Amino acid sequence: MNQTARRPRLRPLVEELEARVLYSADLAPGLTALPGIDAGAEVRALDDASSASSDRQTGAAAELVFIDADVAGWEDLLADIQANSTRRLDVVVLDPARDGIEQIDAALATRHDLGALHVITHGAPGTLQLGATRLDAAALAERADSLRTWGDALTAEADMLIYGCDVAAGLEGQAFVDALGRLTGADVAASTGKTGSTQLGGDWVLESTVGPIEAATLDIVDWQGILAYSSTGTWNIVGNTATNTTAGITTTITLTADSAPAAFQNIANNTLGGIAAFTPAVQGNASLATDFLWDASPEFSGSEASVDAQSGTITISFSQAVTNPILQCDRLGGRAGTTPTNSSILTLLTPGITLHRLSGYAAFLRELWQPAPSSTARSINRPILLTSFQAKPA
Repeated sequence: MNQTARRPRLRPLVEELEARVLYSADLAPGLTALPGIDAGAEVRALDDASSASSDRQTGAAAELVFIDADVAGWEDLLADIQANSTRRLDVVVLDPARDGIEQIDAALATRHDLGALHVITHGAPGTLQLGATRLDAAALAERADSLRTWGDALTAEADMLIYGCDVAAGLEGQAFVDALGRLTGADVAASTGKTGSTQLGGDWVLESTVGPIEAATLDIVDWQGILAYSSTGTWNIVGNTATNTTAGITTTITLTADSAPAAFQNIANNTLGGIAAFTPAVQGNASLATDFLWDASPEFSGSEASVDAQSGTITISFSQAVTNPILQCDRLGGRAGTTPTNSSILTLLTPGITLHRLSGYAAFLRELWQPAPSSTARSINRPILLTSFQAKPA
């Protein structure tokens, strides 16, 4: 654990803030909410006269929380923070389509009393995603002047707490955290491992620190997600190949039927539903869907469906090395005619790789039995395929 010298700053008289949320980093009048945000949410400037009066009475340093709206289920995450926090927090939601450093610049431009900054976003070793901006070693050097101005909004003992997977991991991650502390003058805490729900193998412990950390971590109890990069955007589909690029990592999925008449059909963008087959935080996110025809002949009522069309192969690749990608499967089942049932066997073919269930149902294997008069019925395996790879650069 390293400590870095910080430039001295005057400590102004501050006060406890009212609980409120600012959607967008623009502090000028006429703020607009991001698409999908509840129109009833409170939207106003952070430095109004009423909060200034309250702060002078309590003497408490203000804390500002930045949440990247590209985090799956960020609304639930914010609600969890608000429900469990015992202190007053201001929140800025970063627009994922805009430069995140510029949004933070704007949010901090008129502030001079902050005791802590909390940044919640996707992370990887030595990397943070801030809106449309990837903050890494190169960006720290290029945008150093902007980051130095962040220190003007902080008190002399201010802390910056970064919630993102593996940000401080390894030599690259530690160098990143050290540089961030030197530029901003803040003490910095960040994670060296998976950050998020304990049910998904994560935690909310920020193991690596630069300087003494006085601010408490946020109280996040119920949110079910992991703060690693997630490919939950639109897929570009050409024939039987689909691609998605998130944070500079391109995921490619190729669907290949092993032999006729087996076939992948109706490959298209879709949306993850609300069943218990995947991480709740990705519910409602964009996904890739397909039908796989594996039974071309009808069976009699009550008979087990045949597999005369054989199998197909799903090949998933990345543009760079990743570790521990998460595959979300929604409705990996089948149907006979129009009657839903379950019927799939998912077999991992890559040597040296194993599947580990993080959430959802315990098995992929189901048998399909024809529940209705067969006549012209056929069986179709109809999965909604992955769509949320939570991956990080290796």
